[in-house]
Amino acid sequence: MCVWIEDADAIEMSDKSLRVVYQNERVGRFINSSKMLGISGIKGQGKTFLLKVKRNAAIKDDILCFPQNSMVDQLDSSIQISSSISKYMEDYTKWVSLWKIAIAVTIIKYKDFKLDLIGLHLRAPKGIQELLDINNKNYKPSIYIDYLLRMNRATLNKAISYTSILLNMLHDIHSAVYVFIDKTDQAFSIDIHRIFGDSPMSRGPRNASFWQYCQYALANAAYDLFNINNHIKVYYSIRQEALIDTNKLAPNLKRNIEAYIVSLEYTKNDLRQMFDIYILNEDNNNLNSCEYKASNPTRAFLGVDTIENKHVSKSEDVFDYIYRHSLKRPSDIMKICKNLSFDNKDLDISKIRNTVNECAEEILSMYLDELGPFLPYKIDDFLIHINTNILNLKYIRYICNRYINHKIQEYTCSRDCLNCSNMHPFTILFNIGLLGYVKEDLNNHKYVQHFNRAGSSVFLERLIQFPISDYYFIHPCLMDVIYEKRRQCGLEHFTDDNYIIGDSYEFSNENIDKINENIVLAEKELKKEDVFISSTIEDLKKERNVIKYALMARGYNPIMSEKNNFPINASELQGVHSHDYCIDKLLECGSVIFIIGTEYGGEYAGKKYKKLQQEIIKKSNGKIQKPSISLMEFYAAIKYNLIHYAFINKQFDDKEIREQNWSKDIICEYNFINHLKFHNEINGNWISRYDSDEDLSIRIKHLVFTSQSKLNNALF
Repeated sequence: MCVWIEDADAIEMSDKSLRVVYQNERVGRFINSSKMLGISGIKGQGKTFLLKVKRNAAIKDDILCFPQNSMVDQLDSSIQISSSISKYMEDYTKWVSLWKIAIAVTIIKYKDFKLDLIGLHLRAPKGIQELLDINNKNYKPSIYIDYLLRMNRATLNKAISYTSILLNMLHDIHSAVYVFIDKTDQAFSIDIHRIFGDSPMSRGPRNASFWQYCQYALANAAYDLFNINNHIKVYYSIRQEALIDTNKLAPNLKRNIEAYIVSLEYTKNDLRQMFDIYILNEDNNNLNSCEYKASNPTRAFLGVDTIENKHVSKSEDVFDYIYRHSLKRPSDIMKICKNLSFDNKDLDISKIRNTVNECAEEILSMYLDELGPFLPYKIDDFLIHINTNILNLKYIRYICNRYINHKIQEYTCSRDCLNCSNMHPFTILFNIGLLGYVKEDLNNHKYVQHFNRAGSSVFLERLIQFPISDYYFIHPCLMDVIYEKRRQCGLEHFTDDNYIIGDSYEFSNENIDKINENIVLAEKELKKEDVFISSTIEDLKKERNVIKYALMARGYNPIMSEKNNFPINASELQGVHSHDYCIDKLLECGSVIFIIGTEYGGEYAGKKYKKLQQEIIKKSNGKIQKPSISLMEFYAAIKYNLIHYAFINKQFDDKEIREQNWSKDIICEYNFINHLKFHNEINGNWISRYDSDEDLSIRIKHLVFTSQSKLNNALF
């Protein structure tokens, strides 16, 4: 058999894989204690597998278990709430009653208990009668939950009022009955964000989250049923995120309910032992070198036990390589090892590295999807703005400012990361375990890299925790994704090759100077990805936004003087005219896009670039006496060899149309740009015509900029 089971859904009763179980203290507490009813964890912690292990042990003890013909009951993602009861179900206590009814009816209807079902049917209200009539041969409580949520309000209300009578009937059960319920988080996932409030951006007062209510109410009902009759045990799994702020759901019972829940967590040593145990239980014909099975499990599995790092000239243990590309969850290790096992008899270091990295990208993608509803905004398009793997606070401030003011209208960059109350992208990355920092290891007083445990951040009501550190680290699985995103856009990535990046890896001062040099280089190169958009503003608002979004889709940073990300520095503004300041900022960019519109714009009124102003007057043979600030910007780009492009709406191709719509100044400007020569050559100042917003966007997406020019030269 292959022991690397990534998804426990397919495991059936008496499956051999249920015998291979690594038990740390938390896992052992859940499996071995009959009183630990619930198991919680983020996705990928093995909740389904452990619930099935517990069910398998109950079967061996000849205990009556529900459901009958499958190992666990599961809620279906198609479960919906009748519109007539939606408001009614915003009362959390109603969910507790629903679970009690569903579980009680499941048990009461079991034929061997010989309860008076006929009498119950006669006495019960319509809603309970309907449940008793359902053919639920596998004894699944989820069938009844689904049916109850489709009732009208009057019928459901009467059914709930009958809850205590159903529970009283359970006193007549004198033998052990176990009920196993899994994947309650599949239902109502669209409602996850309401844990925090109506808006994904809100962290205000609680609203009814059916996703959370459904899960925590199951824990509540399981606790209550156990106290009514301790022969009846409902074993269940719920997402760790469902435990957010539960003191507001069941303030008087929270401590008692959660005393019966085991929250899963694994250390690196736990996962290493799990890795070794699974190899020891693997069939020999699924191993590369089975003779090493007892002495060196890693070598037995893959044929090697060390791997040379691609960037740093050091070797590391293969498991360490796998672990630091994971998110510290059993499912990550399983997924990677399963993919390695497919051709482990024909593996080399390169194949191992590629397989691990490819799996890491998939793991990260799924993780971000899972956490998406708990995050204040999507961060996918932010990642392309990071071009190195070791950062400092100055770099973070620069990236955060260039991104957040473009994309997130609710926030303005405070430029004070450590005291910022915004949920900015690096804060999110830190909280969800994808941005590490330097931390002292109190066991040996060495400084190490520290990454949060995956998923732990979702318990914070506000994602504003950010550590003070000299350096920060991009998680290896995230770095692979960032590298690929930038590669596809033709953008460079400056991977630091001084340290292996990973949780708990040592960080010394040995190569600090080299790290600082790399960060400075990375930031300098990022500034070359700044593209200055030069034009008159009022008549070209739409076109400027079209260009802005087309550039951002490619990972470039549009610099626009009217936007709140325009790099205004108070110390630089002393005595400087705004026109000169705009040209200063333009010359810090790597490229310029100039748009000619129907307005000439303000005439240049600065002092710093008078020489350029005179050159324009001279080169135009006096036809332009007062160059506009836009023309000055474009001329400066050409003069100082920036990559530059000019655009004009195609409707002005016709000379007569230009003369009808344009002033004399704009016509002179157009002719000047179209025929401008440097060293007797037209210096790449071709004016590109576009005929629609879509056409303009497409043209922007095909432009070649500074960073790409450099990259293409390096490649060819």
